[in-house]
Amino acid sequence: MSDAAFRALRTALAKKQPLDRVYYFHGDDDHRKEQIVAHLIDAVVEPSVRDFNLDVLDGVTIDGPTLASHLDAMPMLAPRRVVVLRDVAELKKPARAALDRYLAHAAEDTLVLLVDRAGEKPDTALGKLTTSVAIPAMTPDEVEGWIEKQAKRADVTITREAVALLSASVGADLAAAAGELEKLTAYVQGGTITAEAVDAVVGVRRGETLADLLDAVGDRDLPRALRLIEPVMSTSASEGVPVVLALTAQMLALAWGKAKGGGRVDFFGFLKTGRAMTGRSWSDCVSAWNRMLPKWTAPELARAIRLLHATERALKDTRISSDDALITSLVLTMVPRARSRSAA
Repeated sequence: MSDAAFRALRTALAKKQPLDRVYYFHGDDDHRKEQIVAHLIDAVVEPSVRDFNLDVLDGVTIDGPTLASHLDAMPMLAPRRVVVLRDVAELKKPARAALDRYLAHAAEDTLVLLVDRAGEKPDTALGKLTTSVAIPAMTPDEVEGWIEKQAKRADVTITREAVALLSASVGADLAAAAGELEKLTAYVQGGTITAEAVDAVVGVRRGETLADLLDAVGDRDLPRALRLIEPVMSTSASEGVPVVLALTAQMLALAWGKAKGGGRVDFFGFLKTGRAMTGRSWSDCVSAWNRMLPKWTAPELARAIRLLHATERALKDTRISSDDALITSLVLTMVPRARSRSAA
């Protein structure tokens, strides 16, 4: 199950509706998974009896008999208990067998929360035996909205430019965003969080973000793109894979635009087809991509996409080279020198 299950669970929590017996959380946003687990624990078990009715287990180390004993335990002084099992994908065969036996007849008085790490492929079998909830990474627009809400809760003012700059620094890592926002709140001491404050505290500067690198590549400005690799790669959000994914989304969008005939393209149609990691807000994407579209030919875009796919594979093999070196090599080979006239 996907976004619908996520929305249904949030609604159930907000309206204090009955919860299912077993939830299986997977997807790329570990921070939101932990937040939801904490909300579920709060909703089910009173703090005064939590020591008796909450078990937090590690799938890496737990054995079959121990897992079975926790799953089969009865609530004490409460109508329901909670078992949290993290790293489900790491369960050894005896522990997984114990879990499967329990799931076939899950108890009504126990809420079981199964949690996989980001990057793990969803377990199809678990999805059939549980309420499967995908927690995808937030889009840049969603991250910016989240930052604004968190700032409001902290009773601190933050400018739109600062929001965009902070979002560009942390990407979809909400834990990093929360940490940086806490430091920024302390730094301004009741004042306004500005782009200058983000520069001073977080270390990301205007003109040196992932969005700026995307612009340099899309505008075929090779010298600028090469200059930006080091500062962009030094930010917490910009390891090699996220950079390549954002570049891939951009080049696929441009190829999609070419297929539509060029001219002024409604790129929102492309963005609505999936949850591509764009590296910036949708409105910024649409504006930038329409500017870039005349600068590329369809064969150049096809070649760029092939190079991006090859680089993504290489980044997953740490024996080959560093992320910085791979991104530099990619940009050098992918970005053709700007032509004197627009591409047809």
